[in-house]
Amino acid sequence: MNRIVTLCGSTRFREHFDALNEMFSMNGDLVFSCGVWDGSMSSEIRDMLNSVHKEKIRLSDVVFVINVGGYISESVKSDIKYAKKLGKEINYLEKLEDHKVECDKCNLTMNKRIDEYGGIVCECECGYVKIGLTQPNGSEEYNWSTESFDDI
Repeated sequence: MNRIVTLCGSTRFREHFDALNEMFSMNGDLVFSCGVWDGSMSSEIRDMLNSVHKEKIRLSDVVFVINVGGYISESVKSDIKYAKKLGKEINYLEKLEDHKVECDKCNLTMNKRIDEYGGIVCECECGYVKIGLTQPNGSEEYNWSTESFDDI
């Protein structure tokens, strides 16, 4: 057995979960994945499953985020924050660099990173900053709030 890997992502990406589960398993890794795909459940059941998922993250060596189209849900942002707090290795299906963001002020490509809460932060050399949340439909569009470094 090489590593323990927990897959995190929206349940709408089930085919990606299945493919990555197979890939990591064939590599000799132990994989924790989503155990329930039906989203219509009580809040008590959802809370219990979220607690189980957090335990999977705690036991893991690696957290692999399935961020198709750059989409990272609020729940997955919470998983990322928890994994970072525990010092876990975190990898992403899609690199942030694959989703370019142009500066509204100077038209340069902005530097993009994920903050400690799983949000997307784009910073430009000119001092312009965009803070984004991915759209619930998984599109490459983001809800942006804008600030300059002087405003922070």
